[in-house]
Amino acid sequence: MLTINKGIQQSAVKVVVYGVEGIGKTTFASHFPAPLFLDLDRGSCQMDVDRIDSIQDWPALMGTLDQIQRDPSLPYSTIVIDTADMAAKLASAYICKANGNKKSIEEFGYGKGYVILAEEFSKLLLNAEVLVNMGFNVVFLAHAMQRTVTRPDDTGSYDHWEMKLPGSKNNSLGALLKEWADLLLFADYKVIIRQGADGKGKAAGGQRRMRATHTPFADAKNRFGLADILDFDFKEIQAIIPARGITPPKTAIEKAYQAKEKVQKGITPKAAAKPAEAKLDPPTNVYDELARLMALGVSEADPSPITEGELLKAIREVDPNEPAAKAECLAKIPADYVAALVKPKTWAGFKYYVLNNLRTPF
Repeated sequence: MLTINKGIQQSAVKVVVYGVEGIGKTTFASHFPAPLFLDLDRGSCQMDVDRIDSIQDWPALMGTLDQIQRDPSLPYSTIVIDTADMAAKLASAYICKANGNKKSIEEFGYGKGYVILAEEFSKLLLNAEVLVNMGFNVVFLAHAMQRTVTRPDDTGSYDHWEMKLPGSKNNSLGALLKEWADLLLFADYKVIIRQGADGKGKAAGGQRRMRATHTPFADAKNRFGLADILDFDFKEIQAIIPARGITPPKTAIEKAYQAKEKVQKGITPKAAAKPAEAKLDPPTNVYDELARLMALGVSEADPSPITEGELLKAIREVDPNEPAAKAECLAKIPADYVAALVKPKTWAGFKYYVLNNLRTPF
């Protein structure tokens, strides 16, 4: 049976904020609902925020995200990764160390290092996706760089602002992050020019602003109908950023107090029922769910359905030793494999594999 939802649904938001040095990206992120900073750049030390600043390497970063996922009662609504640049450096160092202690990602040759880096960085986005599904807003902060773009028709060139992230043309971490985001904001200054006594124009300061739609000047996008240019103030986007509903865990004292109240009221606690054995849904249910997920495509940017051929090919490449790899059609994939595949975290990773290895082969 198809499950059809109608109308606008508010959910946690995937945000990327990048901009010129010193414009206040970290301060901007501190105004998000109940933020927890994963402070890789040590940029929040002068701010009164909750932070984790002990992350020294890539495994520690991935482990921290895993710990957050395991504790949904954490009193936070937003996870801020400050910055994407440093996360990319940690991933690069991890890859180099794991491949013979190479000095840099360039040593792999023929761009192979950037292929591996993009695959590893995708794991970070996968973990971020899981947090979003749990109700956390996820915010990546990043630095900006200016690049000269030459028109293909040779009619000139222009300067373009983009995220300062590594990668080659076909393996750009910036492209991965742009596609992942619901809201991509570029922050810079609008320089105010005033005429001096000599009649010449002079810069008299700058007004902080942010761009929310793409232009030849800078990468930006939003899925909320925001104006092209806004003041660089959280109040401008506050209405579209939800707070997360948090149910704090009961403390041992609270549990003991409630038990005492029941005894005083003459309520005899019942013996805990023996947990029933876990049962898998009927095979038709998991196959229907798989078909539903396949029909949604791999992303909003690429909504075309995942085909049966793509599904079978991905399974053969990812799990070549599983019985599912020998299946000739969807109906012959073992039900227990399908049940595991349609779980949110597993399916999110599967979609990334299809996107990055079958539809956009590096």
